[in-house]
Amino acid sequence: MLLRLDFKADIVPRLLFLKEIGVEDSRFGYIITHNPFILTENLENLQARVNFLKSRKFSSETVASMVSRAPYLLNFSVKRLDNRLGFYQEQIKLSASNTRSLVARLPRLLCGSLEPVKENLKVCEIELGFKGNEIQHIVIAVPKVLTANKRKLTQIFDFLHNNMKVPHYLIAKFPQVLNTKYLRLRERHLFLEYLGKAQYDPTLPGYISLDRLVSLPDEPFCMLNMASRAPVATGRLMLGFRKWYYNMCGFNKLGLMRDDTIYEDSDVKEALRRLPEGIYNDRMFRIKRALDLSMKQQVLPKDLWTKYEEDIHYLSPYLDEVIRERKEKEEWMKK
Repeated sequence: MLLRLDFKADIVPRLLFLKEIGVEDSRFGYIITHNPFILTENLENLQARVNFLKSRKFSSETVASMVSRAPYLLNFSVKRLDNRLGFYQEQIKLSASNTRSLVARLPRLLCGSLEPVKENLKVCEIELGFKGNEIQHIVIAVPKVLTANKRKLTQIFDFLHNNMKVPHYLIAKFPQVLNTKYLRLRERHLFLEYLGKAQYDPTLPGYISLDRLVSLPDEPFCMLNMASRAPVATGRLMLGFRKWYYNMCGFNKLGLMRDDTIYEDSDVKEALRRLPEGIYNDRMFRIKRALDLSMKQQVLPKDLWTKYEEDIHYLSPYLDEVIRERKEKEEWMKK
Protein backbone atom coordinates (compact mmCIF):
# COMPACT_ATOMS: atom_id res chain seq x y z
CA MET A 1 0.00 0.00 0.00
CA LEU A 2 2.82 2.42 0.87
CA LEU A 3 4.44 1.81 -2.52
CA ARG A 4 1.34 3.19 -4.23
CA LEU A 5 1.57 6.56 -2.49
CA ASP A 6 2.19 9.65 -4.57
CA PHE A 7 4.89 11.87 -3.08
CA LYS A 8 3.18 15.20 -3.83
CA ALA A 9 -0.41 14.11 -3.26
CA ASP A 10 0.06 11.82 -0.24
CA ILE A 11 3.38 12.31 1.51
CA VAL A 12 3.98 16.08 1.29
CA PRO A 13 0.58 17.08 2.82
CA ARG A 14 1.18 14.85 5.85
CA LEU A 15 4.70 16.16 6.37
CA LEU A 16 3.32 19.70 6.18
CA PHE A 17 0.65 18.70 8.70
CA LEU A 18 3.31 17.46 11.14
CA LYS A 19 5.23 20.69 10.66
CA GLU A 20 2.09 22.78 11.23
CA ILE A 21 1.35 21.11 14.57
CA GLY A 22 4.88 21.92 15.76
CA VAL A 23 6.87 18.75 15.06
CA GLU A 24 10.50 19.60 14.24
CA ASP A 25 11.81 18.66 10.80
CA SER A 26 14.55 16.57 12.41
CA ARG A 27 11.89 14.22 13.85
CA PHE A 28 10.18 13.42 10.52
CA GLY A 29 12.58 10.57 9.76
CA TYR A 30 12.09 9.00 13.20
CA ILE A 31 8.28 9.22 12.98
CA ILE A 32 7.97 7.82 9.45
CA THR A 33 10.56 5.09 10.07
CA HIS A 34 8.67 3.86 13.13
CA ASN A 35 5.18 4.50 11.78
CA PRO A 36 5.07 4.71 7.98
CA PHE A 37 1.28 4.19 8.13
CA ILE A 38 0.81 7.77 9.28
CA LEU A 39 1.30 8.61 5.58
CA THR A 40 -1.96 6.76 4.80
CA GLU A 41 -4.06 8.37 7.54
CA ASN A 42 -6.84 10.75 6.53
CA LEU A 43 -5.76 14.35 7.17
CA GLU A 44 -9.14 15.24 8.70
CA ASN A 45 -8.78 12.35 11.15
CA LEU A 46 -5.26 13.44 12.07
CA GLN A 47 -6.47 16.99 12.71
CA ALA A 48 -9.45 15.72 14.73
CA ARG A 49 -7.11 13.77 17.04
CA VAL A 50 -4.87 16.81 17.55
CA ASN A 51 -7.96 18.94 18.25
CA PHE A 52 -9.17 16.36 20.77
CA LEU A 53 -5.88 16.45 22.70
CA LYS A 54 -5.97 20.24 22.75
CA SER A 55 -9.59 20.13 23.98
CA ARG A 56 -8.29 18.09 26.92
CA LYS A 57 -5.98 21.02 27.72
CA PHE A 58 -2.78 19.63 26.23
CA SER A 59 -0.80 22.61 24.95
CA SER A 60 0.31 22.80 21.30
CA GLU A 61 3.93 22.33 22.39
CA THR A 62 3.00 19.26 24.45
CA VAL A 63 1.05 17.69 21.57
CA ALA A 64 4.01 18.22 19.21
CA SER A 65 6.38 16.67 21.74
CA MET A 66 4.08 13.68 22.29
CA VAL A 67 3.74 13.00 18.55
CA SER A 68 7.52 13.29 18.14
CA ARG A 69 8.18 10.70 20.84
CA ALA A 70 5.24 8.35 20.20
CA PRO A 71 4.92 8.00 16.40
CA TYR A 72 1.76 5.83 16.57
CA LEU A 73 -0.16 8.33 18.69
CA LEU A 74 -2.11 9.92 15.83
CA ASN A 75 -3.11 6.52 14.42
CA PHE A 76 -5.49 6.13 17.36
CA SER A 77 -9.09 7.30 16.99
CA VAL A 78 -10.51 10.05 19.20
CA LYS A 79 -12.65 7.48 21.00
CA ARG A 80 -9.65 5.25 21.72
CA LEU A 81 -7.54 8.18 22.97
CA ASP A 82 -10.41 9.24 25.22
CA ASN A 83 -10.74 5.68 26.57
CA ARG A 84 -7.01 5.55 27.32
CA LEU A 85 -7.09 8.83 29.25
CA GLY A 86 -10.13 7.56 31.14
CA PHE A 87 -8.37 4.30 31.97
CA TYR A 88 -5.46 6.02 33.71
CA GLN A 89 -7.69 8.52 35.45
CA GLU A 90 -9.97 5.76 36.78
CA GLN A 91 -7.49 2.98 37.52
CA ILE A 92 -4.91 5.13 39.32
CA LYS A 93 -7.44 7.67 40.65
CA LEU A 94 -5.63 10.59 39.03
CA SER A 95 -6.92 14.10 38.59
CA ALA A 96 -7.27 15.42 35.03
CA SER A 97 -4.15 17.52 35.52
CA ASN A 98 -2.06 14.57 36.76
CA THR A 99 -3.36 12.39 33.94
CA ARG A 100 -2.20 14.98 31.41
CA SER A 101 1.18 15.20 33.09
CA LEU A 102 1.54 11.40 33.13
CA VAL A 103 0.89 10.82 29.41
CA ALA A 104 2.74 13.98 28.37
CA ARG A 105 5.89 12.62 30.02
CA LEU A 106 5.40 9.10 28.64
CA PRO A 107 3.11 9.42 25.58
CA ARG A 108 3.47 5.78 24.58
CA LEU A 109 1.04 5.07 27.42
CA LEU A 110 -1.68 6.28 25.06
CA CYS A 111 -0.78 3.98 22.18
CA GLY A 112 1.05 0.98 23.66
CA SER A 113 -0.47 -2.23 25.00
CA LEU A 114 -2.37 -1.92 28.27
CA GLU A 115 -1.49 -5.43 29.43
CA PRO A 116 1.97 -4.54 30.89
CA VAL A 117 0.39 -1.51 32.60
CA LYS A 118 -2.39 -3.59 34.17
CA GLU A 119 0.10 -6.24 35.25
CA ASN A 120 2.47 -3.73 36.84
CA LEU A 121 -0.37 -2.06 38.73
CA LYS A 122 -1.33 -5.48 40.14
CA VAL A 123 2.31 -6.24 40.95
CA CYS A 124 2.69 -2.95 42.85
CA GLU A 125 -0.47 -3.59 44.87
CA ILE A 126 -0.51 -7.36 45.42
CA GLU A 127 3.12 -8.55 45.18
CA LEU A 128 4.96 -5.47 46.41
CA GLY A 129 2.31 -4.38 48.89
CA PHE A 130 2.00 -0.66 48.11
CA LYS A 131 -1.17 1.19 49.07
CA GLY A 132 -3.31 3.00 46.51
CA ASN A 133 -2.04 6.47 47.38
CA GLU A 134 1.57 5.21 47.31
CA ILE A 135 1.10 3.70 43.83
CA GLN A 136 -0.42 6.98 42.70
CA HIS A 137 2.58 8.96 43.96
CA ILE A 138 5.06 6.50 42.41
CA VAL A 139 3.37 6.59 39.00
CA ILE A 140 3.11 10.40 38.92
CA ALA A 141 6.80 10.76 39.82
CA VAL A 142 8.12 7.90 37.64
CA PRO A 143 5.67 6.99 34.81
CA LYS A 144 8.11 4.35 33.49
CA VAL A 145 7.15 2.12 36.42
CA LEU A 146 3.94 1.36 34.49
CA THR A 147 5.85 -0.18 31.58
CA ALA A 148 8.93 -1.47 33.42
CA ASN A 149 10.00 -5.08 33.14
CA LYS A 150 8.18 -6.96 35.90
CA ARG A 151 11.23 -9.02 36.84
CA LYS A 152 13.42 -5.93 37.14
CA LEU A 153 10.79 -4.10 39.20
CA THR A 154 10.35 -6.95 41.69
CA GLN A 155 14.12 -7.56 41.87
CA ILE A 156 14.84 -3.94 42.80
CA PHE A 157 11.99 -3.81 45.30
CA ASP A 158 13.08 -7.08 46.90
CA PHE A 159 16.62 -5.77 47.39
CA LEU A 160 15.38 -2.42 48.74
CA HIS A 161 12.82 -3.86 51.11
CA ASN A 162 14.36 -7.16 52.22
CA ASN A 163 18.10 -6.51 52.01
CA MET A 164 18.33 -2.78 52.69
CA LYS A 165 15.27 -2.84 55.02
CA VAL A 166 13.73 0.24 53.41
CA PRO A 167 10.00 0.51 54.28
CA HIS A 168 7.25 1.04 51.71
CA TYR A 169 6.62 4.68 52.62
CA LEU A 170 10.27 5.64 51.96
CA ILE A 171 10.33 3.87 48.59
CA ALA A 172 7.11 5.71 47.68
CA LYS A 173 8.67 8.98 48.83
CA PHE A 174 11.73 8.46 46.58
CA PRO A 175 10.27 6.34 43.73
CA GLN A 176 13.16 7.19 41.38
CA VAL A 177 14.98 4.34 43.10
CA LEU A 178 12.64 1.87 41.32
CA ASN A 179 13.91 3.17 37.97
CA THR A 180 17.59 2.65 38.69
CA LYS A 181 19.75 -0.28 37.63
CA TYR A 182 19.81 -3.20 40.04
CA LEU A 183 23.60 -3.59 39.93
CA ARG A 184 24.09 0.14 40.59
CA LEU A 185 21.82 -0.05 43.63
CA ARG A 186 23.46 -3.23 44.92
CA GLU A 187 27.02 -1.98 44.45
CA ARG A 188 26.33 1.31 46.22
CA HIS A 189 24.58 -0.37 49.13
CA LEU A 190 27.49 -2.80 49.55
CA PHE A 191 29.91 0.12 49.33
CA LEU A 192 28.05 1.92 52.14
CA GLU A 193 27.96 -1.31 54.17
CA TYR A 194 31.72 -1.58 53.71
CA LEU A 195 32.06 1.96 55.09
CA GLY A 196 29.58 1.27 57.89
CA LYS A 197 27.23 3.94 56.50
CA ALA A 198 24.33 1.87 55.10
CA GLN A 199 21.70 3.75 57.11
CA TYR A 200 18.47 4.71 55.35
CA ASP A 201 16.23 5.62 58.31
CA PRO A 202 15.66 9.43 58.28
CA THR A 203 15.03 9.43 62.04
CA LEU A 204 18.57 8.18 62.83
CA PRO A 205 21.98 9.90 62.54
CA GLY A 206 24.01 9.40 59.36
CA TYR A 207 20.92 9.08 57.18
CA ILE A 208 21.56 8.39 53.46
CA SER A 209 18.61 9.41 51.30
CA LEU A 210 17.51 7.08 48.51
CA ASP A 211 17.58 10.05 46.15
CA ARG A 212 21.28 10.65 46.85
CA LEU A 213 21.94 6.93 46.70
CA VAL A 214 20.91 6.60 43.04
CA SER A 215 21.12 10.09 41.52
CA LEU A 216 24.76 11.07 42.08
CA PRO A 217 27.47 9.98 39.59
CA ASP A 218 29.93 7.41 40.97
CA GLU A 219 32.85 9.72 41.82
CA PRO A 220 30.85 12.43 43.69
CA PHE A 221 28.92 9.67 45.49
CA CYS A 222 32.13 7.99 46.69
CA MET A 223 33.83 11.26 47.61
CA LEU A 224 30.77 12.52 49.50
CA ASN A 225 30.55 9.38 51.59
CA MET A 226 34.29 9.32 52.31
CA ALA A 227 34.74 13.07 52.84
CA SER A 228 35.96 12.67 56.40
CA ARG A 229 38.90 10.47 55.39
CA ALA A 230 42.33 11.62 54.21
CA PRO A 231 42.91 11.37 50.43
CA VAL A 232 45.52 8.61 50.76
CA ALA A 233 43.28 6.61 53.09
CA THR A 234 40.38 7.15 50.72
CA GLY A 235 42.37 5.77 47.78
CA ARG A 236 43.43 2.69 49.74
CA LEU A 237 39.88 2.15 50.97
CA MET A 238 38.47 2.41 47.46
CA LEU A 239 41.00 -0.10 46.14
CA GLY A 240 40.27 -2.45 49.02
CA PHE A 241 36.54 -2.19 48.43
CA ARG A 242 36.92 -2.82 44.69
CA LYS A 243 38.97 -5.97 45.35
CA TRP A 244 36.50 -7.17 47.96
CA TYR A 245 33.52 -6.58 45.69
CA TYR A 246 35.31 -8.17 42.72
CA ASN A 247 35.89 -11.37 44.68
CA MET A 248 32.37 -11.30 46.10
CA CYS A 249 30.82 -11.30 42.58
CA GLY A 250 32.14 -14.84 42.13
CA PHE A 251 32.77 -14.94 38.37
CA ASN A 252 36.53 -14.83 38.97
CA LYS A 253 36.28 -18.14 40.84
CA LEU A 254 35.23 -19.71 37.54
CA GLY A 255 38.22 -18.18 35.78
CA LEU A 256 36.16 -15.51 34.02
CA MET A 257 37.08 -11.88 33.44
CA ARG A 258 34.65 -9.01 33.98
CA ASP A 259 34.16 -8.47 30.22
CA ASP A 260 33.25 -12.17 29.82
CA THR A 261 30.06 -11.51 31.80
CA ILE A 262 28.68 -8.57 29.76
CA TYR A 263 25.21 -9.34 28.37
CA GLU A 264 25.43 -9.95 24.60
CA ASP A 265 23.13 -7.33 23.06
CA SER A 266 23.58 -6.17 19.46
CA ASP A 267 26.37 -3.73 20.41
CA VAL A 268 28.31 -6.39 22.31
CA LYS A 269 27.91 -8.91 19.46
CA GLU A 270 29.39 -6.41 17.01
CA ALA A 271 32.26 -5.65 19.44
CA LEU A 272 32.95 -9.41 19.75
CA ARG A 273 33.06 -9.69 15.96
CA ARG A 274 35.86 -7.09 15.92
CA LEU A 275 38.04 -8.87 18.50
CA PRO A 276 41.38 -10.28 17.33
CA GLU A 277 41.12 -14.05 16.86
CA GLY A 278 43.45 -14.91 19.74
CA ILE A 279 41.57 -12.78 22.27
CA TYR A 280 38.22 -14.17 21.07
CA ASN A 281 39.46 -17.78 21.38
CA ASP A 282 40.72 -17.10 24.93
CA ARG A 283 37.30 -15.70 25.82
CA MET A 284 35.48 -18.76 24.46
CA PHE A 285 37.80 -21.07 26.39
CA ARG A 286 37.08 -19.25 29.66
CA ILE A 287 33.32 -19.26 29.06
CA LYS A 288 33.20 -22.97 28.14
CA ARG A 289 35.28 -23.85 31.20
CA ALA A 290 33.00 -21.74 33.42
CA LEU A 291 29.87 -23.42 32.01
CA ASP A 292 31.40 -26.85 32.68
CA LEU A 293 32.27 -25.88 36.26
CA SER A 294 28.77 -24.47 36.82
CA MET A 295 27.19 -27.70 35.59
CA LYS A 296 29.32 -29.62 38.10
CA GLN A 297 28.67 -26.97 40.81
CA GLN A 298 32.42 -26.51 41.24
CA VAL A 299 34.93 -23.64 41.21
CA LEU A 300 38.57 -23.52 40.20
CA PRO A 301 41.39 -24.01 42.72
CA LYS A 302 42.10 -20.65 44.36
CA ASP A 303 45.44 -20.20 42.63
CA LEU A 304 43.59 -20.25 39.27
CA TRP A 305 41.01 -17.60 40.20
CA THR A 306 41.20 -14.46 38.08
CA LYS A 307 42.90 -11.79 40.18
CA TYR A 308 41.60 -8.22 40.31
CA GLU A 309 44.95 -6.86 39.11
CA GLU A 310 45.02 -9.28 36.14
CA ASP A 311 41.48 -8.59 34.89
CA ILE A 312 41.86 -6.77 31.57
CA HIS A 313 38.99 -4.86 29.96
CA TYR A 314 39.74 -6.49 26.63
CA LEU A 315 36.26 -5.89 25.16
CA SER A 316 35.50 -2.39 26.46
CA PRO A 317 37.53 -0.41 23.86
CA TYR A 318 35.78 -2.23 21.01
CA LEU A 319 32.37 -1.85 22.67
CA ASP A 320 32.93 1.88 23.24
CA GLU A 321 33.81 2.22 19.56
CA VAL A 322 30.66 0.36 18.44
CA ILE A 323 28.40 2.45 20.68
CA ARG A 324 30.02 5.68 19.51
CA GLU A 325 29.51 4.69 15.86
CA ARG A 326 25.89 3.71 16.50
CA LYS A 327 25.12 7.02 18.20
CA GLU A 328 26.77 8.96 15.37
CA LYS A 329 24.64 7.04 12.88
CA GLU A 330 21.47 7.73 14.89
CA GLU A 331 22.29 11.44 15.02
CA TRP A 332 22.94 11.46 11.28
CA MET A 333 19.60 9.71 10.61
CA LYS A 334 17.77 12.43 12.56
CA LYS A 335 19.07 15.13 10.25
